[in-house]
Amino acid sequence: MWWLKLSLGCLGISMILSTSLTFLVLILTPMWFRSLPTSEQVIWMNRIPLLEAFKPTRAYSADSLPTAVNRDDDALALLATMPASPTAELGGALQAGGDAQNIAAAPTRGLPNTPSGARPTSILVTNTPVIAVLAATPTPFPTLSLAMLPTATTTPTLPPSPVPTEIPVPVAWQGQGFRFVQQTWNTCGPANLTQVLYYFGWNGTKEEVTRYLKPSTEDRNVSPWEMVNYVNAHLNSERGIPLKALMRIGGELSLIKRLVANGFGVILEKGYVVAGEGWMGHYLTIQGYDDGRGEFYVLDTYRGARWERYTTVDERWQQFNRLYIVIYPAERERELALLLGPHQDVTYSIQHALSRAKEEASMQPDNPFAWFNMGSSYVLLRDYRNAVRAFDRARSVGAGLPWRMLWYQFTMYEAYYYAGQYSEVIALADATLGTSSDLEESHYWRGMALAAQGNMEEAQRAFRRVLSINPRYTPAADRLEEIRTGRFRPPNS
Repeated sequence: MWWLKLSLGCLGISMILSTSLTFLVLILTPMWFRSLPTSEQVIWMNRIPLLEAFKPTRAYSADSLPTAVNRDDDALALLATMPASPTAELGGALQAGGDAQNIAAAPTRGLPNTPSGARPTSILVTNTPVIAVLAATPTPFPTLSLAMLPTATTTPTLPPSPVPTEIPVPVAWQGQGFRFVQQTWNTCGPANLTQVLYYFGWNGTKEEVTRYLKPSTEDRNVSPWEMVNYVNAHLNSERGIPLKALMRIGGELSLIKRLVANGFGVILEKGYVVAGEGWMGHYLTIQGYDDGRGEFYVLDTYRGARWERYTTVDERWQQFNRLYIVIYPAERERELALLLGPHQDVTYSIQHALSRAKEEASMQPDNPFAWFNMGSSYVLLRDYRNAVRAFDRARSVGAGLPWRMLWYQFTMYEAYYYAGQYSEVIALADATLGTSSDLEESHYWRGMALAAQGNMEEAQRAFRRVLSINPRYTPAADRLEEIRTGRFRPPNS
């Protein structure tokens, strides 16, 4: 019976070793997995789904941004006022930037036309990769909610178009030539841009676009202006590829259908909810639509090609002030101007977005996104007082704003900064950076507020952190130089 005893002994030893190895794996695997960069964690989760159980718990436990410390309770009074027409300051800026009538029809002018000392305000990036409207009052700081790289190359503006008329579109349409591109970790922007570039015959790769737009793989967000700038300044101006891009806010479903049916590439920015992760921003390529179904045919780089109802798309699109990017062949500028109609005018698009946000806030007073859109539109009009009132309200109604909100949209930072509420900027940046340290915009605005408070040492650390994440974020380098030379001045100083 010795062999039986030997077998039982070996079995016992094997069970002990197996149990010990299992415990060792269960202890060491989470430690190893959590030590990996987030991008590598996603790769391993795709290979071994069980690893998802070992994902690190996010540092920020709240489900929304902090509420405002001193909320202005008269924000509801904003709903009783109609959006103002372009202010005298804005009108003067249009005159300063060039022929006002031409700007009204094709509202973009490059920085070479900027009068000496004027600063660009954060209107919308158009087919030029530079800011569209100029403020008449000199100040050394650019607003950066929808800013661009200062080194961008100027390209021609949209030509004037005749008085727009309603252009009929077919009841259904599906563009041919798109190629679905699967996104990886936080490459939603590059993947959507690549899909549309393929539509126009471009032969590059998503990896090529990603390397340019995301110098750091840990960067959580590629902003719309960066995608527009990639097409205009990099592909068009540097590489001679005859494609251009513009973006607007305050879009309409009917306009998107009109653009798609006429062969233009359209990308929407919208909210998205992922099981186990919560709310986040997402881009969506529109390939077609069918009025009979009441649905868009979309290329979702996360979920694949699919049909989505008009109402669902619009509800999520609202969460980004109905922002859309149009990519088009350079020779079709005049046709695009006609299709856009009044939306080709930057100021019109902002005023339209503001009117829509007020209407939706009136119908749903507890909708934080409607109030946030109001605040963003006021920022684009440089009405910071009313922007702060709207943002205070957005942070206090309903379930509040999602904790990832300032990963993607930065007008709130800008509003509080130019209203002189530097502590609010720092509090919001700290809360957002508590969820991820790889957000250059949050580091930038934190640095701006610290510098405005006179804490130049900490401000310089913040600006250097920006450049470590994204060396192309040259405004941070500009601020460092201003601090070094003693030229930094807070607003209204």
